[in-house]
This record gives sequence, C-alpha cells and structure tokens, in this order.
Amino acid sequence: MYWVIALFDDQTEELIKGIWKELAVKDISYYEEEINDARPHITLGSYTELDKEAYIESLQTFYEHTASFRITFNTVGSFSCPNRDEGPSGLSLVSLRSFSFF
Repeated sequence: MYWVIALFDDQTEELIKGIWKELAVKDISYYEEEINDARPHITLGSYTELDKEAYIESLQTFYEHTASFRITFNTVGSFSCPNRDEGPSGLSLVSLRSFSFF
C-alpha cells in the first residue's frame, strides 16, 4: 500500500498536536496516543499498486510549476477508537471555526 501525504511546517504540526491532546482530554479521539510517531498530515492519495518512479517524476514536474496556496478547514477528521484497546477504527469529525494553513 502506498500513501501520498502532505506534511505541515513545524509550527503548524505542533498546533495540530495540541488539538489532538485536547481531543484526548475530552474523550473524543486518542489518535496521538494510539499511533506511535503520529504526524499530522493531509492524505492526497492511497494506492494498492503504484509505479513509484513514474509517480515521483510526475509529482516533481507538476510541483515545479505550482505556486503555494492557502487551504482552510472547517472540519477536521481524526481517527478514534470506541474502545482504546482495540486500535483505530473510526473517524471523528471535529468542527472548528477556521483552521488555515499557508
């Protein structure tokens, strides 16, 4: 299985991890505790089969000519467990006023 993800800068990553801690305190999601070395990310794609070299080349070509842009989330998904001992099995949606990245 292959995943293509977008990672955040250090400041944004720490902000998101703080939100994860708040979700755990409120018994909404324990994602950070459940997944070792979890990093906030945006999943851009997942594939069961992939020609890695061709895909990397295509991404490099695309991003050479693509400017950065702002994205805003009003809802953020976080994996959660109904029973903390069973591991991640669901998705919690957390409503936010606005969560912007640049």
